[in-house]
Amino acid sequence: MYFSEAAAKEFKLLSIIFSTTSATHKVCCSVLSKLNANKFLIDMEDPKLQNELVENLHPLRYKDLPTSGFGPLRRFLELCKEVVNKRTASAVIIDTTSCLESSSLTRLQQELKIPVYQLGPLRLTAPENFSLLDEDKSCIEWLNKQKPRSVIYISLGSLALMETKEVLEMAWGLYDSNQPFLWVIRPGSESFPEEISKMVSEKGCIVKWAPQKEVLKHRAVGGF
Repeated sequence: MYFSEAAAKEFKLLSIIFSTTSATHKVCCSVLSKLNANKFLIDMEDPKLQNELVENLHPLRYKDLPTSGFGPLRRFLELCKEVVNKRTASAVIIDTTSCLESSSLTRLQQELKIPVYQLGPLRLTAPENFSLLDEDKSCIEWLNKQKPRSVIYISLGSLALMETKEVLEMAWGLYDSNQPFLWVIRPGSESFPEEISKMVSEKGCIVKWAPQKEVLKHRAVGGF
């Protein structure tokens, strides 16, 4: 919420940035903020560069950087510059823990040159019934009928969007895996062609939003 810094500045208050995304995502944004959009699009046509490791971000490769589903690349890279701009802040608090993101926290500390504190995971203190959208509980009944640790659970969250081509690739991948799967497809997000809906429904369950905590701890879920 970038406007809050202007308020702190006006009232001469010290400010601290609180980031709800992971430290690794923030480091990825830092990498992306330094890229030239036109050159990056051309370079990413080269499979060799796609598989090249991002410096000090093992095991992430350039093709793993979070660029898909957020609109035009140029605009997204500008947003990344805003995300990593510390402005007048005296410190950064990130919702994470060092045992999961030690290397990313260290790199962030070096780049920002202000204290970086990890405080989390805050999800442990979140209300049990908190949800952005109405949850479809029917998927729990479907999970109850599946074998232990056999179901693949797919949810891209509340922001990311996918193009039709990507949806089709994912659908075929899930179908060919021969594993049952629970797939969250938000209303108005991924376009899901009708011609494959029957194919997908043979092996999977599709809902608009799922009770994620219940799903993740369900005995039938074996992958996320």
